[in-house]
Formats: sequence, structure tokens, C-alpha cells
Amino acid sequence: MKKETVKTKVGIDKKFFKNEVYSSILKIIILSKLKKRKFYAYSLLKEIGKNAMIKNHFDVNNVKLKNDVYNTLRSLESSGYIKIYKISSTAAGKPDDKKAYYILTQQGAEVLLSIKKIFINTAHEIKKII
Repeated sequence: MKKETVKTKVGIDKKFFKNEVYSSILKIIILSKLKKRKFYAYSLLKEIGKNAMIKNHFDVNNVKLKNDVYNTLRSLESSGYIKIYKISSTAAGKPDDKKAYYILTQQGAEVLLSIKKIFINTAHEIKKII
């Protein structure tokens, strides 16, 4: 007899909130990485894939992570927090080839600092609430 999986309201809510936290954490990780240096999208994806919090607390496979990182990059770019910076590359004899890096904007640095203050100031209070 095949066992059916039944999704309860609590299960759906749990998944929803976990996805919301994951999405927020992914944005924070991307902004934090870009604060330190510029990244190609692919190298940023690889860095995020090594992140212990992402690996240990969120059920994401490589394909999902790739889609989520690229979608988050587009979202952060359209919000003005990051931008694409193209640099001419002379690699492989192609002087007209341009490499695209993501860099943090001033607005992105400001929002990252604001997020950091919020998390630091509220972490203890949230722990008490929960």
C-alpha cells in the first residue's frame, strides 16, 4: 500500500517561512560577498555553495541554488544594490571580449549596514520571543 503525503497548513506555513528566511539570507550573503570584492556570477555561485548556513539549514540542490542566486542577482541589480561592471579581457586573444563582474553600489553598502544593525539589535529580542 502506497503511503500518501498530506500537507498540513502548518507544513505549508513552515515551508513558506523557511523560504522567506532563505531568500533574505541569500541576499545578505550576496551583498556581504560583494562588499569584500567584485565577483563573476559563476564564482559568486560557487562561493555561496560553500556557505555552511546554506548547506546545513536549507534544502537546496545545485540547480535550485543556481536559479536562486541568478534570480537574486537580477533582483538586487534592479533594486540598485548591485551593478554589473564590465571589464575588457585580452584573454585568448579576444581584446573585444568583456567580462561582467558584479559589484556593490553605495546604496547596497548602506542597506547592508542597515541590515547588520537590525540583526545585531534584534537577535537577542527574537531569541526571547521564540
